[in-house]
Amino acid sequence: MTATESAMSADTARDSEAAADTIAALASPDGPLRLYEHYHRLRTADPIHQSQHESFPDCWFISRHEDVYKILRDRRFVQDARNAEVFAGTEGAFADMCSRMLIFLPPGPHERTRGIIYRAFTPQAVARWEPRIEAVIHELIESAIAKGECELLHEVLYSLPMTVISELLGATPDERAEFDRLFGGQGHEMSDVGRASDDQRSAADRMVEEFTELVAAMIKNQRDPNTVLATLIEATEDGDRLSTDEVIAAVYILIGAGHETTANLLGNGLSYLLGPDRDQWDRLVADPSLVPSAVEELMRYDTSVQFNQRVANEDVVYESAEGPVRIDENQRIIVLLGAANRDPAVFDNPDVLDVGRDPNPHLAFGAGMYYCLGANLARLEMNIALDALVSRVPNMELAGDPEFRRTWMMRGVNDLAVRF
Repeated sequence: MTATESAMSADTARDSEAAADTIAALASPDGPLRLYEHYHRLRTADPIHQSQHESFPDCWFISRHEDVYKILRDRRFVQDARNAEVFAGTEGAFADMCSRMLIFLPPGPHERTRGIIYRAFTPQAVARWEPRIEAVIHELIESAIAKGECELLHEVLYSLPMTVISELLGATPDERAEFDRLFGGQGHEMSDVGRASDDQRSAADRMVEEFTELVAAMIKNQRDPNTVLATLIEATEDGDRLSTDEVIAAVYILIGAGHETTANLLGNGLSYLLGPDRDQWDRLVADPSLVPSAVEELMRYDTSVQFNQRVANEDVVYESAEGPVRIDENQRIIVLLGAANRDPAVFDNPDVLDVGRDPNPHLAFGAGMYYCLGANLARLEMNIALDALVSRVPNMELAGDPEFRRTWMMRGVNDLAVRF
């Protein structure tokens, strides 16, 4: 080995060691509180890192925007039951539910199920819901204003998507109340069930069992042909319909993922706009036409879903900027959406929140065949909510310091107390 080759080998070893230390830091209890610091270190040291950490043995971490985007679009890297097991374990009602969820289905079944569900979420279908979404957010804001202060995250930001999706499903007020009770803003806890205690697993199983019973009754009593639930029941793809179990799993992901991710995207963003980046809130108040670009920037700056998982469906030689990387069949890949969204190779001043940022090719909704099915609805809800808050309560301010939860995959603040 030449002196140059020896030096390069030593540099590679140091980079790999630094990346391993970073993965250990991310997996620690305090890791989620310093995510972006860790992401920058990982991206610099080893952007395609093979981890041997006890929580992620033989797992690849992808932190550069270019690689995250390419892998998300590469059909050799898939979702399937192997990822569902990591997420939810292998036994119990919650594990059974996850195995049927759209986000954990392999390509063929995924595309079949997605084709049926998507009919309820086309841009044209979602646009028809705009008047009701506007009415709901203004009702929620009016109630909050009357009190002079509120806990915005749960009283407004969680309530908006939960109310909207419940109404779209045709839920009665009692059924909506049951959805509130069952989910209760706790989707972030469910996201870690795979590593949870026995008591938490049991609670998750009981929740899913009650949810299944509730939605099965809604399916049996469905009468309105204009609801999303009716679309899920009746829609066909090449003559094929969803089974009852598949419909229930679809409703679960629509409620569980839909309300939690949207509320956290807004909650995270407002914690900055009303706090350290107040100047950006003032820009929005002065120029509400910036709301659409602000929504995209909030999704980029601190997205609620921090990573996606994939499994190599075959032996893959992935071509990276540094050269070919061999990823073996069945190896797990964690694509760090949050890291990609702060990549300085793509975003100027990536750690600066800029509500006028353009272009903004963030990956908050993923990419490829597993691109977020509810992206159209989430964008509409966030645009309407942010526009309403800017216009109705321009002087809104924080009534405390928001604290982020110590969760990694599903990122969000514990609460968001504000006064008007």
